[in-house]
Formats: sequence, structure tokens, C-alpha cells
Amino acid sequence: MLASTAEVAESLRGNWRDEMLFELSQARVTRESYQFALQQILSCDRKLESYLKTLPASQVEITLPPRQRE
Repeated sequence: MLASTAEVAESLRGNWRDEMLFELSQARVTRESYQFALQQILSCDRKLESYLKTLPASQVEITLPPRQRE
């Protein structure tokens, strides 16, 4: 079934109900908050990596107890 030009034009009209606009604004804020948190985490990771590079390398020897035979 093909729609008429008028039907297509009508289907493209916006639905600007307050609750819909509120939902869209919340989705935008949520995405921005996620992006901000992600940038903060990446910044912390970079800082930790640079700090860890300043620590002296060390080796720790771990002695495991002998295995018990069944």
C-alpha cells in the first residue's frame, strides 16, 4: 500500500508532548553523564599507569605447599 503525499507529510509531523520531551532530555543527560564518567575513569587509569611506572620493579617468590596425593 502506498501512502499519499498528505499521509507522508502528516506522519513526519512531530509529537511534542511534554512527557516525550522530558524523556528525550533525560536520555540526553544520561548519555552526557555516561560520557563524563567514562572520561573520569580514563583519566584515573592514565594517572595510575604513570604512577605504577615510577615504582621499582620487584619479584616475589611464592612457595606453594606440596600437593597431597590422593
